[in-house]
Amino acid sequence: MKHLFLSLFVVLALSSCKSTFFQVATTQCDNLKSEQNALFFEDANCKVYYNLWSEGGNAGFLFHNKSDLTIYVNLAESFFVKNGIAYDYSLNRTFAKSVSQSFSNQQSVSAWGFKNGLPVLNSVSEDGKASKIADLSVLMPGLFGGTDAKEKSTATSSQVTYSEEPIVAIPPHTAKYFSEYSIYETLYRDCNLLLYPSKKQVRPLKFTSANSPVTFSNIITYSMRNSGDDIQIKNDFYISEIKNLPKKVAIKKVFRRDCDNREIKEWHFTDAAVNKFYLRYSKDGDDSKY
Repeated sequence: MKHLFLSLFVVLALSSCKSTFFQVATTQCDNLKSEQNALFFEDANCKVYYNLWSEGGNAGFLFHNKSDLTIYVNLAESFFVKNGIAYDYSLNRTFAKSVSQSFSNQQSVSAWGFKNGLPVLNSVSEDGKASKIADLSVLMPGLFGGTDAKEKSTATSSQVTYSEEPIVAIPPHTAKYFSEYSIYETLYRDCNLLLYPSKKQVRPLKFTSANSPVTFSNIITYSMRNSGDDIQIKNDFYISEIKNLPKKVAIKKVFRRDCDNREIKEWHFTDAAVNKFYLRYSKDGDDSKY
């Protein structure tokens, strides 16, 4: 019976173990340049920055106005497009924000005086003159249990609602961030792509813009303050490579020193880049090969 229990425990322990894997996708965009930790598009008036690295892929962008005039981004004419399907950036949402306030108002009902060189509390009559000497329970309420004031507490709350504007103004030499959509959230499966590879079995799949499983783009429409003419930016991306990695390959241990020169252990992605993104998944009793 003891051996049966131990065997059952081992089976349950093994079945509860999950091996973690990462699917890493690399993208390509022909009209973007690279700068430090970002990809960017640039014209005479603005720079549009991208950093896709996140789980599911961050399709958002930072719009930097490098001109001396205010730029107006028209969200009603701006779209995220994935595999030919357009998604609006102007969502016409209404947000509610709760605002609360609380305050106390302490109203004194007495006046301080002195008797025999000691402070005492004089009750105040209607004419404002001291009428009598108060006892110590009124003089020192913290010690003798009395009080010399009435305190009123008031709390108010309100709700402020505001709607999204279809036109977003960006002042000169400032930036605003726009983010609504992920690139994809479902694993790409293929007969030439092992789902649970070992380190030696990792084989990336390559794609062109013509056969890529996922193409996406941002269409951004803006205008300048002194001109009614719309200017449209289109940044077209496609996935050029997909590979599945076991956790031991995807993540590495890194040591760094803090301000007190203590060694701190951190875990970093080995394949992180601004033109890549990833999906995390686990092998949980799944016998699928691809």
